[in-house]
Amino acid sequence: DRNTQEKKGIAYIKFEKASEAHIAMEKLHGETVGGDSKPLKVLLADNKGQSRSVSGETKPRARIFILVSKSSSSEEVEEEFSKFGEIDHVQILTDRSTGESKGCAYVKFVKPSAAFMALEQCGEKYRAVIAEPRVPRDSRPGYAGDSRENTAARHVDHTRRPTYGNSYNTQPPDISQQPTTITCST
Repeated sequence: DRNTQEKKGIAYIKFEKASEAHIAMEKLHGETVGGDSKPLKVLLADNKGQSRSVSGETKPRARIFILVSKSSSSEEVEEEFSKFGEIDHVQILTDRSTGESKGCAYVKFVKPSAAFMALEQCGEKYRAVIAEPRVPRDSRPGYAGDSRENTAARHVDHTRRPTYGNSYNTQPPDISQQPTTITCST
């Protein structure tokens, strides 16, 4: 505190890799330090002074979106990505009318640290990105209840190569090399 010079009990810790920050969060959240009986509350810091909760509305992301060969099975993808951590499930995206693979998949890990480790280490061929959380159906743009009108506004073609910034840059941002800050408080 600026007036009393008393410590507020908050610390910001910057990590080199996002996976390391998530591992620290998973291990330290709820633990006690020294003789203090208050448990630590460990959060991701977006910007200085802002934090995201470990539980609640903004959960850390544990799902990645990857490109795979059209002949890949969910078992093969799970076997390949299980080296990064325990997997909750794998979903290979398929064409609704033909049932044929679209060549992409979601891999949901049990822990966010495993998702970020996979993102950092899986290799270029998968073009992995952290998947955005699912938006409730009635919150999607163009959603009109059970009506099938305006379906183009509701559906995203995941088979297109994502672009980042402009049409010339097709590489996903390399967040694995960006420092990540966590907030620890009692």
